[in-house]
Amino acid sequence: MERMQRGDGAEVPVLTGTNLDEFRYWLLTDPRLPTLEPRHLHKRSRRNGAEPERVIDAYRASRPGLDDNQLAIALVGDLSFRLPQIRMAEAREGAGARTWMYLMTRASPVEGRRLGCAPAMDIPFVFGTWDLAPVPKLIGDGPDRAELSRSMQDAWLQFAHEGDPSHDGIGPWEVYEHSRRSTMIFDVPTRLDEDPLSQERLAW
Repeated sequence: MERMQRGDGAEVPVLTGTNLDEFRYWLLTDPRLPTLEPRHLHKRSRRNGAEPERVIDAYRASRPGLDDNQLAIALVGDLSFRLPQIRMAEAREGAGARTWMYLMTRASPVEGRRLGCAPAMDIPFVFGTWDLAPVPKLIGDGPDRAELSRSMQDAWLQFAHEGDPSHDGIGPWEVYEHSRRSTMIFDVPTRLDEDPLSQERLAW
């Protein structure tokens, strides 16, 4: 982060982001995760400069539908994925670099929806492989897939060609700055939001 703050790579535009439930996929593979609770994460939260109970309370308020296990997995996912992306964007902004942030929130209907919007679920939409076997076993089916894929593909193509992911299908996509923290929410419908899940970010 210090090198980014000093301006390393500032001339390179960056498109970055995460899925909402970045750690839930491992519920299928890690036998420890189904018993994880917020209290198990106190030490890790403190290592990241946060007061554990304040963070937990913020997540409970922000996502009232989550049980203790889902809440703990959300905390691990944000610590491992979303927060580093935000900190990177903040560091780049200080050096005058341009960064575009997204958050994918489309929840998969498979596995009783317990995977939410897990890691790698954005990949089939970006590459247009959402209907190829065995992808639907992970992301499910439904008519929303084609619309969401079109929004994401066009954004990635525009970014590759023009250095800006804005396009007619989603409208203007503002760069990520402290003042607004513009974030494209990839779901149906796709929309631009300012500082989504701000209560959680502020708690960290």
